[in-house]
Amino acid sequence: VMVCGLSEVGLKIISELIRLGEMVVVIDRDSTALAAIPEKKAIPVVGDASDDDILLQARISSARTLVACSDDDAANAFVILQAKDLKNRGVCKDLRILALAKSEDEFTKFRQAGADFTFAPASFGGKLMARAAMATSEKQLEALKAMKIV
Repeated sequence: VMVCGLSEVGLKIISELIRLGEMVVVIDRDSTALAAIPEKKAIPVVGDASDDDILLQARISSARTLVACSDDDAANAFVILQAKDLKNRGVCKDLRILALAKSEDEFTKFRQAGADFTFAPASFGGKLMARAAMATSEKQLEALKAMKIV
């Protein structure tokens, strides 16, 4: 799995993927941030993940999934576009592209750019918290707890 961008969410994704036994390649422009990743099993690549050469160097051809998870929506859009282009050229034809967005407003743009799935953690978290606040039974709260997100 390629993780592009070291946001707070990106660090959580890396930790979870490593915990699940996945091989993780992390691409970011900041070599200092890459060196500070707590998960030493992740393979760091310094560079711009929207650059063909960097994606090829990081072996996108072997990746199953690419996660664009910078805190910058525009940067994520460029990564999505580049990954989609490589996918269309057959370099990584089975690649799944996931994207982090600041809000649901970006979903349509990211899908048009080529993301298969887009996530807006603040929006998702707000919806879950509202459901927990409005839960009228212990059964509803237990269902939320069972998802291990509350």
